[in-house]
Amino acid sequence: MAYAALSSLIYTLKQLLKPNQPFVCLSSTQHHVRSLYQNLSVLQVFLDDTTKETKDIETLKFIEKRIRDVIYKAEDKVDSSLRNIILADCGEKREGAAKFFEEELLKVVKDVDSPRKEVMAVECNKHGSKSAELATTPSSPEKSIIEENTIVGMEDDFNIIFDRLSSQTDELTVIPIFGMGGIGKTTLAKKVYDDAYIRSRFDKHAWVTLSEDYNQKQMLLEIASSITGINQEMSDDQLMEIVYRGLKGRRFLIVIDDIWSTEAWEQMQRIFPNDDNRSRILLTTRLKYIADYVSCPDFPPHSKSFLSPEDSWNLFTEKLFKKDQCPPLLVEIGKHIVQQCQGLPLSIVVVAGLLGKILDGSKLPDSFSILEDLETLHIETQENIDPMIISRDISLPNLNKLKLFGTRIPWEVVNLLANLPNLEVLNGNRAFVGKDWKVDEDVVFHKLKYLHLYRCRDLERWELAAGSDNFPMLEQLKLYLLPELEEIPESIGEIMTIKSIRIVDCGSGVNTSARKIQQEQESLGNYELQLQIFPIVC
Repeated sequence: MAYAALSSLIYTLKQLLKPNQPFVCLSSTQHHVRSLYQNLSVLQVFLDDTTKETKDIETLKFIEKRIRDVIYKAEDKVDSSLRNIILADCGEKREGAAKFFEEELLKVVKDVDSPRKEVMAVECNKHGSKSAELATTPSSPEKSIIEENTIVGMEDDFNIIFDRLSSQTDELTVIPIFGMGGIGKTTLAKKVYDDAYIRSRFDKHAWVTLSEDYNQKQMLLEIASSITGINQEMSDDQLMEIVYRGLKGRRFLIVIDDIWSTEAWEQMQRIFPNDDNRSRILLTTRLKYIADYVSCPDFPPHSKSFLSPEDSWNLFTEKLFKKDQCPPLLVEIGKHIVQQCQGLPLSIVVVAGLLGKILDGSKLPDSFSILEDLETLHIETQENIDPMIISRDISLPNLNKLKLFGTRIPWEVVNLLANLPNLEVLNGNRAFVGKDWKVDEDVVFHKLKYLHLYRCRDLERWELAAGSDNFPMLEQLKLYLLPELEEIPESIGEIMTIKSIRIVDCGSGVNTSARKIQQEQESLGNYELQLQIFPIVC
């Protein structure tokens, strides 16, 4: 989501504004960093301020999408520039990299300024018309069509959650939604959360995403920022008190997205006062036992169902062909592809998006067999995806290069990508999630030469099967910002094709194991392995 990327970029800028850091030396660069930080803070307040009522809901959605797109590009520019400074191996190159960083920073400031102005305009228009807007809901035919299309096959789910949120029960009520990854839990929660009528019923709103590795301080900061506007470092106890006081006596709606443990819930529920004022907590999880644990007797957990074959087909054709009909020659193969998605909305959307990039609307082929010729694929998303859609159900026999961004695929299913027979390049940026990557002996990336892992912040252990060749052709390994990883598997040192290992911003254990691998390679007669280690820069 845009908020996570925005928070990440703001954190980076805060580090750059600290004294004695090596990146920002020129006063002009410091000015750009400070200006960008201030503009991003405006956007963060806008995203945090969930009291946004406006007559033009679609304008609001458009601005939020604009913020997301701008922030992702901005973060990539900043991170890339900083990486160039780190990798510069002499004073002259470092000076050039610093100058380039200043130029990129100026572009980012200009890019961010546009959505900032749009946000300010919305804020100005909002004041003075609040009471009138609270009494209205979108009713134009155009908006009805848009809202209907965004929840294809979820109408019954939407109505159930809508009714529970707006019920007359006074007691604080937890409403859990559970189901497997990619089935649409977050989409459903977001749709209800953004509904104008639902928002008008509550004084305070907040959305927090937890994921598998629960971070209490980050959760408290996000809620405190949404509820009170406070966004500064303090102890957990202070944050809990601020959140509790901010919610006390107010009717609130809190969404807790993607919770993985009952322990996380036990820690969280203490900050939510029960004032018998019809406050609600909407919670999503993949695990039924957690949904059962947090649910109230009057509102059993809601199981997010798979899409029916008809709804799956409607969603697929809507995303791929927009308002046009699917050409008759493509119906049979299209329905076969949709069937393989097994009713998972996210899989259907990703497949449709993939095909949409491949197919030229004016020159549609007779079948989707064009996928067999696909050599390069780049998937970028803000939600989890199931890799089965590209590794098993759709044949991509010639895929050579796969780049994933923001997909958050669990490590235990990354191994399915080994089913791509000609994959040579695997590049993952925020693409994989989880603490452990265990590669079993029957998993072999037969032709993989380049493995690049970026920002897998929670990966702790990477294990290869003893005595097996999981990566027999690997030539280049890049690890960037894996602070929790304990070490590189020793068996990497037994791969005779390995030529280069580059490590940036990883822990000392990774650095030590990389040096051991270099020694192992030299003992095998390979003195050409290039090892580059760039330590964490605070």
